Amino acid sequence: MYWQRVSIVAVSFLATALSAQGYIMAIRLESMAERVAKADAVVVGKVASVEEKTVKAKSPFGSEVEYQIAIVKIVNGISGVNGLTQVKVAFEVPHNSDGKPIPLRPTTPQPKLQKDQEVCLFLRKHPTESFFVLTNANQILDKKNEDFDKAVNRVKKMVTLMEDPNKSLKSEDAEGRFHTAAMLIIRYRTPCGPDLTTEAIDAAQSKAILEVLAETDLKKKYPGLPNWDALTAFYRLGLTDKDGWQLPENRNEQNITNAVKSWLKANAGSYRIRRFVPDKQQKEEEKGK
Repeated sequence: MYWQRVSIVAVSFLATALSAQGYIMAIRLESMAERVAKADAVVVGKVASVEEKTVKAKSPFGSEVEYQIAIVKIVNGISGVNGLTQVKVAFEVPHNSDGKPIPLRPTTPQPKLQKDQEVCLFLRKHPTESFFVLTNANQILDKKNEDFDKAVNRVKKMVTLMEDPNKSLKSEDAEGRFHTAAMLIIRYRTPCGPDLTTEAIDAAQSKAILEVLAETDLKKKYPGLPNWDALTAFYRLGLTDKDGWQLPENRNEQNITNAVKSWLKANAGSYRIRRFVPDKQQKEEEKGK
């Protein structure tokens, strides 16, 4: 059981990295909650145009890539766009070994937008440019999909939880508390680019997240996060023996559950969850070279 969960976390990190670099591979579809957690903005809109001229810029993961830019007219700015009526959305143009663009294949997880396409988009801010970025096809919901409206409603519910996460962590709804805690862990503990370091999050919020995990059935599955439970969220924290965390010698499911619960109860008030952030010192050193 333990190694299954570790494998799930490892595959998730690998899929994110590979998809960002344009590799063709089959990856699981992320739940709406995961997509919301990783997004800087979520919009429903229509592609007004796709610019023919491409631009070169660094991807969020550090390598220089060629982007195509779509202008998306916003119909519903669900989060992160502060009243904007349109946004520039960049998606990578794939290339073969001789540098010539190649057509996207159906199995490729890379995103692509077309003129007049109606979509819900989960966007990331480009670290240096003025546009948003799509890094994989999971970040696009096409309105042609049969369950589009239902999916958007689920997205809105998850966004509502994250609008005031500290309040949501104290909600009377246990499912809402867990969704919020898991989404915050996904947001904080997912690598967001090259040259990263970590920093402690707000102490009160960290305590509230850990308290939610401590009260939750570690094996319970939630429809909004089908690939996650409280134990998976706990492992994503990246704890080591320096944090007072050690697996029990007899690693059966019950012993692991007991060890996790014991650690959470003992450390919820003192441990600070750490989030990935750009390493400013590393950036400054690179500029000076």
